[in-house]
Amino acid sequence: ENGQGTLEDNEIFANALAGVAIESGGNPALRNNRIYDGKANGVFVYENGQGTLEDNEIFANALAGERSRAAATLHCETIAFMTERQTASMSTKTAREH
Repeated sequence: ENGQGTLEDNEIFANALAGVAIESGGNPALRNNRIYDGKANGVFVYENGQGTLEDNEIFANALAGERSRAAATLHCETIAFMTERQTASMSTKTAREH
């Protein structure tokens, strides 16, 4: 809750829950990370959470690569969401508000 840090150049994998959870009031920056093989979402943003994701690879998680709750804001830029069958990357430069 209210976390403001930066996660950069990490391998985040094989988590029982979300690889990264951004809670209410949080606004971290995630850059150049690989988030994969988790049992839930790669990144989960709780209500009133925010964050900036840049140049991350989010793949092979049991649930969606990224999921946001109501009133969450996520700024995404050059993120590769991949499944076992899909290797295409997605680039966005817009804010998403739910």
